[in-house]
Amino acid sequence: CCGDPAADNYEDGVSAFLVAGCVYGGNPPAAEGTGCALEFACNFADSDNDCEFESCAGCTDEGACNYDPDATLSITCLYPEDEFGVDFLDCDGNCLNDVNGNGLCDELETAGCTNPMACNLDPVATLDDGSCDLTSCSGCTQDGACNYDADATVNDGSCEYASCAGCMEETACNYDAEATVESGTCIYAQPEYDCDGNCLEDSDGDGICNAFDAPTFGCTDAAACNYDPTASDDDGSCDFCSCFQTTSDTAAFGVELELVAENGIPGYNTYRLYAATSAADDFVSAVTGLAGTELEISTTGTFWQSPLGGATPSSVTDALLSVAPDLAYDSWVTVGIDAQADAMAGEENAATVSGISPSWTVAFEAGDDILINDGTGGGWYVLNSATNGLAGDDLRVLLGQFTTDGLLSGSMRIQVFPGGDLDMDLRYVATFNTPNCGCTDPNALNPDGDAAYDDGSCQYAGCTDVDALNFDADADVDDGSCDYAGCTDPSADNFDPMATVFDGTCLFYGCTDPEAENFDVLANANDGSCDYLGCTDEAAINYNPTATIDDASCLFAGCTDSTAANFDADANSDGGEEPVYLMFSILPCAVELSAYSALALVFAVSIALTRSINIANGEIDLNDTIFIHVFGANAFCLDLDELPAKYAAVPLTAVFAVCWAFNEIVCWMRARVTYAEGKMR
Repeated sequence: CCGDPAADNYEDGVSAFLVAGCVYGGNPPAAEGTGCALEFACNFADSDNDCEFESCAGCTDEGACNYDPDATLSITCLYPEDEFGVDFLDCDGNCLNDVNGNGLCDELETAGCTNPMACNLDPVATLDDGSCDLTSCSGCTQDGACNYDADATVNDGSCEYASCAGCMEETACNYDAEATVESGTCIYAQPEYDCDGNCLEDSDGDGICNAFDAPTFGCTDAAACNYDPTASDDDGSCDFCSCFQTTSDTAAFGVELELVAENGIPGYNTYRLYAATSAADDFVSAVTGLAGTELEISTTGTFWQSPLGGATPSSVTDALLSVAPDLAYDSWVTVGIDAQADAMAGEENAATVSGISPSWTVAFEAGDDILINDGTGGGWYVLNSATNGLAGDDLRVLLGQFTTDGLLSGSMRIQVFPGGDLDMDLRYVATFNTPNCGCTDPNALNPDGDAAYDDGSCQYAGCTDVDALNFDADADVDDGSCDYAGCTDPSADNFDPMATVFDGTCLFYGCTDPEAENFDVLANANDGSCDYLGCTDEAAINYNPTATIDDASCLFAGCTDSTAANFDADANSDGGEEPVYLMFSILPCAVELSAYSALALVFAVSIALTRSINIANGEIDLNDTIFIHVFGANAFCLDLDELPAKYAAVPLTAVFAVCWAFNEIVCWMRARVTYAEGKMR
C-alpha cells in the first residue's frame, strides 16, 4: 500500500507515512532492448536492468519530517502539521515554544502576570507575559513602622522606624507627643530635681534641694590641689603641696612639671619640665627669652650639676652612666631627649644661644639660676629637621631636668609649629612653680618660717621604738627617752641592761629547798643544785637516791664474824645472816683438774663428809657430796701432813690451803664456798 499522493500507486485513506510500497515515474516510454536510459530513474545508464524509481525516491526538503538526504527523486514531503494538525510542534511532537519549560506549549498557555508579588497577579495565567506591576500596590506592610501603608499588599523593604521613634513616656523630660514608636531613650529628672535641673523644693533658695541641704564636707579653697567645688563645708583636707602650679597664655598649650626623683642626690629633688601640646604631630622648636618676656628658671636653693655633665644632656651615655650613676641627676636643658642624640633616629642635640657674655650657661653650670632678660635674648633650640621636637602620643616634649635643694619656679616663651606646619609659627608664654610648702609648726624640730603651706614634713622628738612602754606614734626622731620594762638588778641572773622600769621579774638561781645542805635564802628560782647527805652507794641496803653527798652511812649486809665460813669482809651489818662453819673428819685427796689459764689454776676437790656441819641455828646433816671449788694462784707450800692438824675446821669464806702432792709442790689457793639447795658448792 502507498499513502504518498505523488506516487503512481497512491491509495486514498492510507497514512501519508506509508511510502515503502509506492511506485514513481509514471508510465515510462517503451524502450527497445534492455537497460535504463531515463535520466530521472534511480539506475539511469544501467545497461543491464530496467529503470527503477524506488531506491532513490524520498523527501528532499530538509525541513520536512521525512527528509531523506540520500534521495534524488523527490516525493511528497510530510510536516508536523500533516501529523499533528498544529504548527507549534516539531516532528517528534515536542513544543517549539516553551519559555517557562513547563512542558506546555506557549500557544496553549494562558498569558498574564504570574508573579505572586505583583499588584496585577493573574491567578489563571500559566505564562508570564511581562505585564506584572510591582509598584502600584507596593509599600511598607509592617504596621509598627513609621511609614506603614495599609493599602499596600507588597512589602517593598522601605519600612523605617526612626522618623516616628521617640520617648512615649509622658513623665519623661524628653517626651515626644508625635512619636508612635518607643525608642527606649527616655530621660528622667534626677531625684528632687525637675527636667531643667531646678530643685523641686528649695526652701532657703540656696540652690540645694531640701532633701540634700546638709553639709557637704571637703576642701573649699580653690587654690588647693584637691579643691572640691561641691563642698559646702571645709573639712581641713585641703592639700596645697601635691601639685605644681602652671599657667599659659594660649589654650591647649602649656607646660607640665614632674617630680622624678627624691634624694637621688641627698637633700635634692629632681624635676623634669615639659612643653604640653594639643596634637602628636606638633613640633616644639625653641625655648627663648628676652627683655619684656624673660626666660627664667630659678630655685630658692642651688641646682646640682655633675662635673661630667653639661648645659644639655649631649654628654650623657649609657657607658658614662655605668661608671658615674650620679650623672642621671645632672641639671640640663633640652628639646625632647634626655641623653646624647641618636643620629640614626633623626635626633639632634639642643643648641644653646646667648646674646651677651658670659653666657647664661656659665651661671647655670655653676648651680645658679637661668635668667635671660636682655635686649638680645637667648635660649635653646633644635632645627626643624630633628625628630625629637615632635610631641608624640603623650602630647608633650621634654624641655629640661633640674635637680635642686630648693623650690623651683620659672617662666619662658616656647615656639611650636602646630601639626608640624612650618608656616604656622605659634609662640606662647608659660609659667610654673613648685608650691611653697614645708613645716609650719614652730614647735617642730624643723620649722620652716618661709613655708606658706604645711606639707606634713614636720619632725618631732620622742620615743620611736614600738616595743617601748612610752612609744610615741607622732615622734619622728628618737630622743633616747624610751622606757623598757624588765629586771633592773645587776646582781640578778636575768638582769636587762636596757630595762629602765623594774617589773618584778628578776631571777636569782640557787637551791630553794630548806632541807638541802646548800639552801640559798636569796634564791627564787631552783637551778637543780641542791645537795643532800646520805648513802650514795647503790649496793648498800640504805642507798638514798636523792643523796648527792656520801656521809659514810652506807650499810652492807653480810656475815661480820671472821671465824664463820660465810664471813664477808665488805659487810658492816649482819643483816640477820647467821655464821656457817665447815668441819673436816676425812680428807680424801681426790682432786680433779678442770681448767687452766695464765692467771689461775682451777681445782675441784671432792670431799666426802660423814660428819654434820654445825650452823649457829642448828645442825644440818648432809649425806651428799660437798664440792669446794678452789681458785687462786701460788701462795706458799706446806707438807700435806700439816693440813689436817692445822686446818681441822675451815670457815666457808676464809682463806684455806689445799695440799696436793704434784712435782713436790704444795700451793695455797683461795676458795669460796657457797651454800645452795642443801649442797655446798
